[in-house]
This record gives sequence, C-alpha cells and structure tokens, in this order.
Amino acid sequence: MKKCSKCNRLLPESSFKLRKGKLYYMCKECEKEYMIEYRQRNKNHINKQHSEYMREYKKDETKEEHLRNYFRNYMRKRNGVLENNHRGKNQLRKGQTKYTKAQIIKMSRYNLTPEQFDALPDYCEVCGSTTNLCIDHDHSTGKVRGTLCSRCNQALGLMRDNYRNIIKLANYLIKDETVQI
Repeated sequence: MKKCSKCNRLLPESSFKLRKGKLYYMCKECEKEYMIEYRQRNKNHINKQHSEYMREYKKDETKEEHLRNYFRNYMRKRNGVLENNHRGKNQLRKGQTKYTKAQIIKMSRYNLTPEQFDALPDYCEVCGSTTNLCIDHDHSTGKVRGTLCSRCNQALGLMRDNYRNIIKLANYLIKDETVQI
C-alpha cells in the first residue's frame, strides 16, 4: 500500500506507475487528471513543439531516419547536451560536446577521432539492423572494421573471426536443399 501525495488516498502499489525503478508519487488517476490540466494550461507550448517537429521534418529522408534523428536530439536535450538559443535552434552548452558519454567512451576505447566516429555507419553492415549497434574491431590489431549489431557481432565472435569457418558454415547451409540463395 502507498499513499498518493495528490489525493492522499491509501492505494495498492498496482495503482502507481513505476518510474526509474520506483513507484511514482501520484496514482494513475491523479496523474491522468494532471496531464489533462497540463495540456490545457500549456496548449500553446505543445503546439509550438509540434510545429517545430513538423518544420524539422525533411521530405528527402525516410520517416524512420527522421524519427531516429528527432529522438536523438530529444535525448540530447533531455540529457543536457543541447539547449535552445533565442531563435529556437539547438546549440551545444558551454563545455559540452555533441556526443553522449557512451559515445565518448567508445571513441577513446577504439582510438577514434570524432571524424572517424561520425564516418561509421549507423546500421549493421551485415543485416542492416539499426538497434543494439557495436563497433567491430580486430582483436589482434585493434583496428576498427565497422559497425555490427550485437547479434552479428556475437556470431562473428563465435566463429573466432575466421572467414574460413564462416565460408564452411555457409557451404553447409547451401548443401541443404531447403535453403535457397
């Protein structure tokens, strides 16, 4: 049981949302009422954000690319990397880079310059996936080879980065009559 700080009722824990591993301070009903009030109070601000989003939408990029870029900028703003200047354009805060902490760690781990890091594709070079991306490198030389999703990276690791084993595995699959090329 938990007490809602807005309506002061004692409610079961299932009546509260889980945020960052903890129960939210107000119950779901109170939060719903609050969000309705918030949207009414901040209608102009919400409409302005929506119009900014529509202005940023570029016709030459696919909707998936646009949403990915929009989400990246949203997360950077949220994490304090970007801030709006007086014209509403995104600018870096003083002392901040355009890279997240995780990206900076990856650059230092693989000795990549920002230009080299930006040149890496934002998709898996084997299957084309855009989620759970890893920087693939040669373990003996440390040289970066490209970008792979975690599954393709693990598959390559299981094959011990040996192209002969990979070719043998492909030939094994091909000799099976049910597999088509």
